[in-house]
Amino acid sequence: RPLANGAYLVEVTLRGNGQDSVITETVTVLSSSGHRGAGIGLNPNPVTGNGPVEIRFPAATLGGTAKVYTVSGELVRRLEFVGDSVSWDLKDQRGSLVSGGLYLVLTQSAFVGGERGGSCERLVVLR
Repeated sequence: RPLANGAYLVEVTLRGNGQDSVITETVTVLSSSGHRGAGIGLNPNPVTGNGPVEIRFPAATLGGTAKVYTVSGELVRRLEFVGDSVSWDLKDQRGSLVSGGLYLVLTQSAFVGGERGGSCERLVVLR
């Protein structure tokens, strides 16, 4: 069932090797719609070499934010986009290439008609 309008605190807990990492984001639902929970596409996935990775959104997407995190919860890169795709060059906020490993891509998108939605996908970087 659709979420009621309002602010929600979303927490993702990652457990591994005896350690827990928590990613916390505040998500505001303005209007629930059929776009809610619509997934994103990562191409290629896994990615080898120096990338880039194309992050594709549903066709009715107007723009938004994609945040890339390590599995330990560290923000690697924040990408603002307009339209239904954005390219990540596999570099962190300082411009250095990221290491090989598993990354989480969390997105917040605006859709035609004023609806908003979010998604989380896994990305594997091979070096």
